[in-house]
Amino acid sequence: MTNIFGLNLTELTSLITDLNLPKFRAKQIIEWLYQKHATSFDEMTNLSKDLREKLAQEFTIERAKSCDRLDSSDGKTTKFLLEFGDDRTEKTGGVCFFESSRFHCLTAVSAGSRPELCEFLSKTCFLSNLQEQT
Repeated sequence: MTNIFGLNLTELTSLITDLNLPKFRAKQIIEWLYQKHATSFDEMTNLSKDLREKLAQEFTIERAKSCDRLDSSDGKTTKFLLEFGDDRTEKTGGVCFFESSRFHCLTAVSAGSRPELCEFLSKTCFLSNLQEQT
């Protein structure tokens, strides 16, 4: 099964049309993943139950999970050890702050990090999920 979390609209549209579904479904799913932060197809209530079941048979939604968190003594930087669905881990860190009720994070990754980690971090703010877990 293909993990669709981290795909962009073009990539997801290609997968959706391969299933003979209309292109607009990809945009609906993207909105659920990145704007409404859905973690399962069952949450995508503007899709029919049959379609949600079909998607669940074909795809997964696997977000990175925080294995460990280390806050600096001054509270200005945070490092995370992230675990991906393939049981691999990756270190990341950055300066995180709240402003106008929104959480912002300037993230850095190690040289030699997997390209998909950089792409993942550029597409989503995973820290809202990490706050709930810590």
